[in-house]
Amino acid sequence: MLYTLQITRRSRALVLTALLCAASGLARARAQDAVSRSAADYGARAEVSRPLASVNREDPTAAGTEIDTGARSAAYETVDEVLLEAPGAHPLRSGWLGSFTTASLRGADVEQTAVLFGEIPISSADAAAFDFSTIPVELLDRITVFRGGSPLWLGQNAIGGVVQLQPRRAEGNLLSGTVNAGSFSTYGVSLASAVVPKSGGFTLLTSAGTLGTRGDFAYADDHRTPLDPSDDSEVRRANADMVQGHGLVQASTELGPGRLTLLGLGFERTGGEPGAPSDPAHQTRRSYAHGLGGASYTIEQTNAHGERVLRLQVLGSVGLSRAHFSDLYGEIGPTLPKLTSDGTVDAFGRIAVSAAATPFLELTLLGSARRELYAHDDPFGRIPLPDSTRSTLSAGAEANLHGRIAGHLLELRPSLQVQHAGAALRSEHFAGLVQTNSQNTLPTYRTALGVELLPDVTLSASTASGVRTPSLGELFGDGVLILGNTSLEAEKSRSYDIGLVDVTCLGDFSGSFEARVFDLSIANQVVFIRNSFAQLFPINLQHSDVRGLELGAHTNYGQHISLAGAATLLDTEGKPGKRLPNRPGTTFFVEPGASTSALGPFDALRFFVSANYASQSYDDPDNAALPKHSQIFFDAGTTFAFAHEHAELRITASDLFDRGGSDLRHFPLPGRTVMASFSYREDTK
Repeated sequence: MLYTLQITRRSRALVLTALLCAASGLARARAQDAVSRSAADYGARAEVSRPLASVNREDPTAAGTEIDTGARSAAYETVDEVLLEAPGAHPLRSGWLGSFTTASLRGADVEQTAVLFGEIPISSADAAAFDFSTIPVELLDRITVFRGGSPLWLGQNAIGGVVQLQPRRAEGNLLSGTVNAGSFSTYGVSLASAVVPKSGGFTLLTSAGTLGTRGDFAYADDHRTPLDPSDDSEVRRANADMVQGHGLVQASTELGPGRLTLLGLGFERTGGEPGAPSDPAHQTRRSYAHGLGGASYTIEQTNAHGERVLRLQVLGSVGLSRAHFSDLYGEIGPTLPKLTSDGTVDAFGRIAVSAAATPFLELTLLGSARRELYAHDDPFGRIPLPDSTRSTLSAGAEANLHGRIAGHLLELRPSLQVQHAGAALRSEHFAGLVQTNSQNTLPTYRTALGVELLPDVTLSASTASGVRTPSLGELFGDGVLILGNTSLEAEKSRSYDIGLVDVTCLGDFSGSFEARVFDLSIANQVVFIRNSFAQLFPINLQHSDVRGLELGAHTNYGQHISLAGAATLLDTEGKPGKRLPNRPGTTFFVEPGASTSALGPFDALRFFVSANYASQSYDDPDNAALPKHSQIFFDAGTTFAFAHEHAELRITASDLFDRGGSDLRHFPLPGRTVMASFSYREDTK
């Protein structure tokens, strides 16, 4: 990664498990006893409420996993690599560095994953798949992955779940810089600063960086004669260069009883589109840029026991994006010149409030409005297209009933949300303008229960429904790789899950563990079939089912040994007797780590190795083609900390055994790559 945080990077799980132990389980119970005894020495008594054990801070009844991004070990990391630590999450890449990257949750389609930047939707369940590669990890404090139903506070009713990217906040005065270099002429530099005046009340965080690569890795080319190895040769990937830049500004200040936060985010990437290895493109180019501005005002109040009695948030944001595609020589898809420019404007506002109505009941109310405008410009198009628009209104309510039964903590969360969407869509068919107007009112629900079995063990169960209307990309395509289908129907789902969470701190050992089984049923699921030009065409399946088991763990022994792991088993059915495409039956990720105390000139040495496995899967809903081979990749890295831990040199080797493999489109991946970063941090007064 390209950012240095104030805390030392002892292990990627240490910060999270320490937080969880402080908030849950035996550690909280012991802390409560210690506080009471200490207060009694001064003639006073203090009480601390112990919550249900959980691996996320928002909702202990939800299947949500929180991953800290401030203490990572790798020299450079992308969001999809972080998601490997969340059980039930399966990242999907369409290439190497800078390529479109998304994720499937619990076997749902990637379009069925909603993505939030804080509480701002940067993708929703009714939009196309979100590209995680456009959000650098260095801009984030943590990532929380909710599978299935999610708490109403997030305002999403996604079929697969919600990925919440929590932006980094200023927590101390800091200046830092990082230089990054790696295989295939990869380079990067970033700078960050944080200001927190002694008087308090105001904070300011800024971060900016750039990253680029030639991406010209070597691969085996059979020259379209797979049965004749005599003409095979090794060639380098052409037109795979990329350069991108990003910036984040976040200012926050106390205002009255609450806090006002202003946020600005910008990202831009430009590069080549290399095309299929058997028929490479040399002149095709892509560029993408987006900007996000938002403001929120938040009030949070707690009682003497540390329990929240009020949380109020008013938020507004505007997002702008522009995607350009240039293929003047018709190198991609059907041999026609293409020069397209797609722009979107996304305005969003919401108000949400949670209040303690009684000591055992908290009520949450939420209302939001969203207006999206999509503009398509194609000088080679047969007719000009007017802008398409979509407006979405959403309202919901959730009750949080909590207390004790027979001495055990219990939390019950029923919720109901209603979404009304109206769209005016414009498309072209045989040089004629097609106008499609639609109105949908779609209710969804969620009921979740959490019960304390032991002070550090929670049993949870939930049922939820989800909806998703077809995206603009599915309805109209992108004119190149995806063909549109305006007859698509809205998807609807029901899901069930039951699980156990354990958060334990015993002496030098600390750890969080989760195990869940789930069932997801989807009506009218949208899947893609591939034509002879390698283009994708979306269709509705009448019914599909996904069942599975997910396991996760983050553990530490003292400050020197750590382990992070996640595993998912899936059983899917789309068409009768056929597996859903791109759903491996087994995936797992495991990463042990170790660190030393001061050794010679170094303040600490840290090491990690990781393994990432995905079993075979099919590429088409008919399972007609041969399945894609299973893949396993091993990574390893080391960190040298010196200059009183102000400086760090991190070196990471990915795909250590040079297995290569292929991406989502069966295109080759680069094999072994090496990345190195040097960062320096200076705490300022």
